[in-house]
Amino acid sequence: MSILKELQEWYKSHCDGDWEHIFGISIGTLDDPGWIVKMSLTDTLLENEEFEPIKIEPRSDAPHQWMHCYKDEKCDHFDGPMLVGMGGPDMLEEILKVFLSWAKSHTDTSLWDEAVEEFESKCRSYVDQKDKVSYLREILSTLDDIPTEHPRKKEAIDLFNKCWSEILHLIKD
Repeated sequence: MSILKELQEWYKSHCDGDWEHIFGISIGTLDDPGWIVKMSLTDTLLENEEFEPIKIEPRSDAPHQWMHCYKDEKCDHFDGPMLVGMGGPDMLEEILKVFLSWAKSHTDTSLWDEAVEEFESKCRSYVDQKDKVSYLREILSTLDDIPTEHPRKKEAIDLFNKCWSEILHLIKD
């Protein structure tokens, strides 16, 4: 998979209707010349992970191949922790590789597989509940505990919305 495709997939995995309105990825240029990349980590599994800074100094034979990547715990750009990468004009792909490699090595969503399965099971059993509306409202709060990155979170949300629609339909009838 190309670096750009991987970055797009990482971004899409966090777009949940809220996150992308406040957080995201910013790619700009520097007057050194070079690139600056800021990737918001707020509300991701990477938010509290350590990142060992990387610094590659420019060489006389390769003055544009410098790079500095670090984690900024409180950056004004996205108001929260972010990974910042800066580098020469030839280093954009390398900056993105650093981020994606670190993200992959620190994003294990399997820890929430059981929580997703339990949520889906509870959604399916709403028909057996006396107060269906209260029951679904109660289990909805547990959905927030499942990280946005989980590959089945969108399916779980869709299942909940289907159940909720069915209840609304029953109430109207």
